Amino acid sequence: MEALGPQVVAAKLQGTGTNYGRGADVRGIVDSDPHPSRSFVENWLAEKSRAAEALERARFRWVVWLAVAAAIFSAIAAWPILRSWLE
Repeated sequence: MEALGPQVVAAKLQGTGTNYGRGADVRGIVDSDPHPSRSFVENWLAEKSRAAEALERARFRWVVWLAVAAAIFSAIAAWPILRSWLE
């Protein structure tokens, strides 16, 4: 499943030949028996989704902190010009 990636695995989970029910085998992900169960595939997809969301949250935090730092440094750099305007 790692080699296929979450998007392909999710598509195969919704594809033909897959029965509904937590214990149903999902065919088309691996070529031989035993095929993973639907519950295993759904849990794997949920874990991948949580990991992707955590990565996006971490990236967002970094971007926000860098933007705050850039704003502070810009204000420091512009202070002499702003001070001369205020006088």
